[in-house]
Amino acid sequence: MDPEVYTYVSDGLLMVMNIDPIASLPSPSAPAVLAAAVFDALSDPTRRSIFERLCGEPQAVGVLAEGLPVSRPAVSQHLRALERAQLVVAHREGTRRIYSVHTEGLAALRSWVEHHWDVVLDRFADAAEAAEREARLSEQAVQSNENRGDPR
Repeated sequence: MDPEVYTYVSDGLLMVMNIDPIASLPSPSAPAVLAAAVFDALSDPTRRSIFERLCGEPQAVGVLAEGLPVSRPAVSQHLRALERAQLVVAHREGTRRIYSVHTEGLAALRSWVEHHWDVVLDRFADAAEAAEREARLSEQAVQSNENRGDPR
């Protein structure tokens, strides 16, 4: 069986992971790899700022560069990193490229968070049920001892 290949971008570099499906370690799902790329892309404060601006409305590079502490070419590089993480898309309007938020990267991130949130909530519910069972058993033991005249 051939290994699965997942790619993502880390610090502007294309990362390729060959996952052996027979290996004992679980292979990451495609959404998990995309979520990792999203986390990596948003780890940079400038990229986060650019992304947050695009959440408000689609914008051209020149407009995005205004007010940022980096050059216009640097903004273009940050936008490419956000594109690779599927957080933004661009379309042409004449000679300008207009960038807007692309929901696929956010959907992968949301799916990853929701999965882990569900796991944690399930574990919390299990722990609460176990504590409740333990309390009931302890109460039953106390009542049983009182009924026998045992002062414990």
